[in-house]
Amino acid sequence: MKRMNFAIAVVLLGISLPTFADTQAVTLPITRVTLYTSGVGYFERTGTVDGDASLPLSFPVDQVNDVLKSLVLLDADGGSIQPVTYAAMDPVTKQLQAFGVDLSDNPDRATLLNRLRGARVVVTCSAPPTASPITISGVVVGVETKEQVTTGPDAVKTSVSRLNILAQDGLHGVALDGIESIKIDDAKLDKELREALDVVGQGRDDNQRSVILNFAGKGKRQVQVAYIAQTPLWQTSYRLLVGKKPLLQGWGLVQNTTQEDWKNVALTLVSGRPISFIQDLYTPLYLTRPTIKSQVAQAIAPVTYESNMNNMDAAKTGFAGGGAYAAAAQAPGAAPAPMSFNRALAKRSERKAALPEGMTSAEEQDALRASVNARGARLGEALFSYNIPIGVTIPRQQSAMIPFISSPITVQKVGIYNQGVNPLHPLSGARMTNTSGMHLLGGPITVFDDNGVASYAGDALIDDTQPGQTRLISYGLDVPVSVEVKPGDSAGHYLGFKIVKGVLTTMSRTVQETVYKIKNNGESDQIIVVEHPNPGDPWKLVEPAKPAEETQAVYRFDVDAPAGKATVLNVRMAMINWETVGLIDGDLDSIAVFMHDGAISADVRSALTEAVARRQRVADAQSTLNNLSAQIDQITSGQGRIRDNMKVLNQSSALYKRYTEELNTQEDNLASLMSKRDAQQEVVNKLQAELSNFLQNLTVGTLPGA
Repeated sequence: MKRMNFAIAVVLLGISLPTFADTQAVTLPITRVTLYTSGVGYFERTGTVDGDASLPLSFPVDQVNDVLKSLVLLDADGGSIQPVTYAAMDPVTKQLQAFGVDLSDNPDRATLLNRLRGARVVVTCSAPPTASPITISGVVVGVETKEQVTTGPDAVKTSVSRLNILAQDGLHGVALDGIESIKIDDAKLDKELREALDVVGQGRDDNQRSVILNFAGKGKRQVQVAYIAQTPLWQTSYRLLVGKKPLLQGWGLVQNTTQEDWKNVALTLVSGRPISFIQDLYTPLYLTRPTIKSQVAQAIAPVTYESNMNNMDAAKTGFAGGGAYAAAAQAPGAAPAPMSFNRALAKRSERKAALPEGMTSAEEQDALRASVNARGARLGEALFSYNIPIGVTIPRQQSAMIPFISSPITVQKVGIYNQGVNPLHPLSGARMTNTSGMHLLGGPITVFDDNGVASYAGDALIDDTQPGQTRLISYGLDVPVSVEVKPGDSAGHYLGFKIVKGVLTTMSRTVQETVYKIKNNGESDQIIVVEHPNPGDPWKLVEPAKPAEETQAVYRFDVDAPAGKATVLNVRMAMINWETVGLIDGDLDSIAVFMHDGAISADVRSALTEAVARRQRVADAQSTLNNLSAQIDQITSGQGRIRDNMKVLNQSSALYKRYTEELNTQEDNLASLMSKRDAQQEVVNKLQAELSNFLQNLTVGTLPGA
């Protein structure tokens, strides 16, 4: 609804706007603002009320959900919090259509009076200059418009609108232009019209919604209102003076995008990322319910019955009604009802009674706030706040730069070389240690170099930095220092073999060597921080033994670069792969592969050849032993068959005698085979012992050194 709609309705009816409630209207200014880097702000309003009071607050539609989710009210000294009311989600034009008099389309005078047809009114009309105004009481019949044409050569067609009123003495027609005032003589209709105008007053902008806070109590007392609302992220900007006395100055960039001026507010800037989300509490939720048709008794008609197709117990198809549900809800052990808000306030009053004698309401609130902050510090280790020590004033829809830190800081000027950033020169930079005692939110840094006269040196960026943490920053190109990068002589792939106590160990070692030649053509000695890629496992740093700093992406090495001289830094990385094979029981095919490797030394190849030959002799002997054992098993199996057959024969029969002779022959063969098997077992044992002794005493070969 536009402002014009509201103005026309007021002028038309000659009425004054009502207050938001039949209580004292108060204003609670914003006294405290806390801004977070998660896109929300905490707003606190504090003021004094006397008796019953109400406070209308206006919020953008998209912020109402945050307010409904987070609103907190405190009414000290015996006051009580009343229900908070808020405008419907529908636009003002749609809300106005629900009233007895529709103002949604900004009706003109004639249209509005037509909508009042049937209403009792008192109309005061203008009269000729010599007579008093005329008052007519009656019922609105409607407004009619007629066209009139003036007489004479210059005839003009005009429209004249008249209000028709049915009074006690008959029907009166009153020209609209002559009406001075109209009073609605119907209390209910008058209230409807005023409430419609109230809606217009609360929501001139369809993008705004009103939330009305109501307080009830006696006498003057302090009240407090707090809520969360969406705000722009506050940002940081730093100034760093490098030189003999380094100094860091930090500024917070804050935007007041609300519709209210911030006047002398206590401002706190919080760095950290508390979880924050939006839940739609503003949109009404409706539960879809089934539609049940009304049961209408029908006339009795003949019925035919089909046979039962299954055994269903009719008693099991009944429905337990609401009585059972109600009993369950009241059963012992059910969850207790939530504590009422008034009871919560009573609890708060009990706590207040325990405060030190003489503590005022304001002191109580400060003590409460201090306890909340202390608890927040214990629970929220990821949060750090900057409490601005002065009151802050920012007009609405304006921004401000607010200093929040000015502290000496530890700074070491360095050059920073990274081949991926600039292959020829390092960047002018500094190693900054946060000795300010405060968390530094990431942001841009403007660097000034104090060489007798402070001068602009460049711009840098810094990430979030904890107290005591060290960060590198770079702000320019260090042209006087040049760097040449080339591969080192020891780079390559190395392969080694070594046999110790029957185990063959192979080591594959790949070496990368990078040589950084740094030439300082300037007039001052420098420290150059060389950033070398850190590939991670399985690569290991070999030289230098330890970096000055290590990150997930790079190693950092500090290199002294004297003026006018060249300095060399060698960085060696190695990747080693190990593989082992047992020569006494390892796969012979795998061992054969190593024997034919061109990188294997002659002594290791000779040892492998001998080990394989010895294992082959053991395998051949074992094969002979296995063959003898198989023959013995075969004869033994045959003897069992013969003896089973002899059990059913007559001992004097020819077949029985033949079986007896065959068994005698087999026994002779069996004895001979068993003797050979025992001898062959000794051969196998001897060869295995010789192989084991050979391998246990075998140490040959070398592995690539570090």
